[in-house]
Amino acid sequence: MTHTSQRVHGSSVELAGHGILILGPSGAGKSSLARDLVVLGARLIADDQTILVGQGTTVTMTRPPSLPQGIELRGIGVVACPMVDTAPLGVVVDLSQREPDRIPPQQEYAVLDRKFPLIYGAGLDGLAQSLYLYVNHGRLPI
Repeated sequence: MTHTSQRVHGSSVELAGHGILILGPSGAGKSSLARDLVVLGARLIADDQTILVGQGTTVTMTRPPSLPQGIELRGIGVVACPMVDTAPLGVVVDLSQREPDRIPPQQEYAVLDRKFPLIYGAGLDGLAQSLYLYVNHGRLPI
């Protein structure tokens, strides 16, 4: 079976068996959101860069071998934290955009010709806690 892959500027964590890919420009808060999710029980896959590998309908996230096994905390340095080698991508968070709607329509993000739920996270208060609830309990239809 053919594998496709790409390297993206983004952090990634695994929470409850679901991978969360955190995208955004430098300084947008990718590592901070990953840290906050790890504090809530997630496990880090990769900080700042993630390799995405597509096979069938699944996209798997993994850490580039050149990156340290830890997370960069501004003002402290790279620290150890709970980690996992891979996880299937479940949701994408874009920290470069703000969600204008209080209850937004479901958005999608294309990764390696596959679509995943997308959350615009710039400026959202309590984003890590909201993602924890979303990943563990899902979104209700309205």
